[in-house]
Amino acid sequence: MTGTCALTHEEEATLRRFSSVARVQPWPLTSYPLLLQRLLEDNGIALDVHEVDLRQAIARLLNIIEERRPVREPARMDVQDDRAVFRRGRLRRYSPSWWADWLEAIAKLQDSQRPLGEASVPALRRLVEEGKARLAEAAGAAMAQEVRPAAWLWLAPANEGARLPPLLYRDLCNASPKTVEELEVESNLRGQILRDLERTPAALFAALDNDAAQVWTGRVVAARSCAAERLLVAYSRHRPSVGYCQGLNFVAALLLRLLDDASAFVVFCGLLERLPPHLYSADPGRLALCRIAEQDRLLGALAWERRDLVLHLNSLKLDFNLFLPRWLTCLFATVIPVEATLRLWDHIIGAGGGDAVPRLALALLCRAEAALLQARDFEEALASLSATAAATTPTDVDAMLCREWPADRMKREDALAIDVEEVSTNASTTLDFEEARDAP
Repeated sequence: MTGTCALTHEEEATLRRFSSVARVQPWPLTSYPLLLQRLLEDNGIALDVHEVDLRQAIARLLNIIEERRPVREPARMDVQDDRAVFRRGRLRRYSPSWWADWLEAIAKLQDSQRPLGEASVPALRRLVEEGKARLAEAAGAAMAQEVRPAAWLWLAPANEGARLPPLLYRDLCNASPKTVEELEVESNLRGQILRDLERTPAALFAALDNDAAQVWTGRVVAARSCAAERLLVAYSRHRPSVGYCQGLNFVAALLLRLLDDASAFVVFCGLLERLPPHLYSADPGRLALCRIAEQDRLLGALAWERRDLVLHLNSLKLDFNLFLPRWLTCLFATVIPVEATLRLWDHIIGAGGGDAVPRLALALLCRAEAALLQARDFEEALASLSATAAATTPTDVDAMLCREWPADRMKREDALAIDVEEVSTNASTTLDFEEARDAP
């Protein structure tokens, strides 16, 4: 889809009332062409090959909204009554109703006409903390589906200081290298991004289960791929110490399945802020050290809980570098099904934080334990891991993070800080290890 769409004040107000996701956006909807496109998709307006005018499509959507508007007596047409009608509609649509109340409170902050981050800080902080706790609750998997884009936009910043200025993404996209050296670095980086995006599965950008909409879906994927390129280049300018690392293309693609690129950039930054420093780095040495440290940490925790499993995997000479870096760097995108990945990201953005990623890795290894112990070589072990990951559901993610490997358990394992190599190779320490493991 091409073209621009200048909205009148009344049209913008109508779209915001119609969509809770649109209502909490901090900037004019004209700045969100992909959000407008998403509103069209959600209401069955798929442009054909010859229709490229976004303005015409929005006019069709506005007509649909007008047809759905409740008929009321003229004497009762006032702002408060209008807002109450749409609020009751949201209460009926979202279940349980706390999501509707939470979005309504965010919308009231937005109605103050202050830029994102300058709303009443105490009120916003309370709402953010409540939202993070609710988002990570196991019972919230189903209700988060409809409101996830709006919730992520407001909950993604790790703290108030991390909330991004409203025009930052636009400025980053419009920036250009200042020196020949910077131009060369960015040219090489952009080339790597484009190569990786060409290899990014289209199913991450959009659902591909509707053959009738194949042409339309192809255009959506192409548009979101271009948006992913903009996002990743903008992030490399925002965090030059990170630049771009393989795996981030998967994260960007999946975010753009839910969000426009400006909103996706906010969530992208929030996700990466919660992960261990240098897990993504432009410095290969720092990157290698961080990944080794994360692997040692995970193996140490696994050894305390599943000593026989660690011994068996060592006997198979299974190199965790064959799968663990991909699990961590792409936040399990392409490793587990899309809906399960989104549920994991709920936990990362919510109360679970960045520790949700290694905890899910540990839980997957434990769930695959029986099959792994029967594996006769590392290829069978990898196949078992892949099968376990592919069968993961959003409910499984909740169970693994809330009951099987909760945050408190991970903290306990970190405190124990066992040396995995000593456990797996030094037979003389076996008794001491078992005694220590069983100790309260």
